Amino acid sequence: MKKIVFILLIGAFFSSNFVFAQGNASSYYRKIASEQRKIRTKQVIFYKTSMQFTDQTRLDKSRDMVLTQVNATKKIMSKMPAYKGDSALRNDYSRILEIYLEAYTNVYDTIQLLRKTMAASEDDLEEYQNAFYRMEDYIDDAENRWQMNEDYFTGAYNINAMEDPTSVQLNMLRSLAIYVQDIRSSYASVSFKIKEMQDLVAKKQFENMEDHRQDLALKAEQAMVAISKIGDYIDEDDRDDDFLNSAALYYLQYVRDGADQDFAEALTALEEARYDDSDKAVERSEWKIDKVLQDFVETELDLNDRTEKFVNAYVKD
Repeated sequence: MKKIVFILLIGAFFSSNFVFAQGNASSYYRKIASEQRKIRTKQVIFYKTSMQFTDQTRLDKSRDMVLTQVNATKKIMSKMPAYKGDSALRNDYSRILEIYLEAYTNVYDTIQLLRKTMAASEDDLEEYQNAFYRMEDYIDDAENRWQMNEDYFTGAYNINAMEDPTSVQLNMLRSLAIYVQDIRSSYASVSFKIKEMQDLVAKKQFENMEDHRQDLALKAEQAMVAISKIGDYIDEDDRDDDFLNSAALYYLQYVRDGADQDFAEALTALEEARYDDSDKAVERSEWKIDKVLQDFVETELDLNDRTEKFVNAYVKD
């Protein structure tokens, strides 16, 4: 009988020790997970700001909020011991913090520098876009590393992962930013081509305008194919939203058809006016060519307004 009681006491002792150790592991994990949640919360503010505003001071302020939080978390992690000899979660999270620092310092600064010159040429715009996607790669890396470490620690110590609604919100904002950037990148060459043609018209250089017209129509067609491949935006509830996709396709179809019809007719009229040596007819034809190009620009401005409306529908304060 004493033996049975002794065995039961030993069992109870180890059982209570397991629960105690489990509780310690849970507390240890939740402390780090809470820091990750704080960083995500600041990133949510950053992404909302970056998609709604272009004011540099406001953008830098939202970035600085992220950096302040990352640095505060670094101090906490520097004083945090390994969990009973297991330093994997702590050490790997410290490396994740360094990834955040690189993303929100050097890569962010590069993006802001390139943002000032991205409208100068397609090459400048491409540099900006590459920097934008590079920053997203850094954030992806940090999020993926955190997920792997969280899975390891919670699985190894049989504890529940902490729910973090900011993770869902951050993922939505990031996917929205990438989607909008993808759409804009797809038709950027069309915008630059129109600007190039406007410059030629302003200088009354119509000699090779037919080649430019064909090139514009081709670029618009290629952009339509690219945007069709991107498809609709999939929101956080897995619903298709074709608002921006349809608006971009409408703009590109307007440009393609306008280049093939109205612009082509205006060019033909200009050739005939020159042949007839009619100054008034030449002037009217040149005005018509400029007007068609201006219509393209105004249609793109309307697309920009629709893009802003699309973003604001998801970015709620």
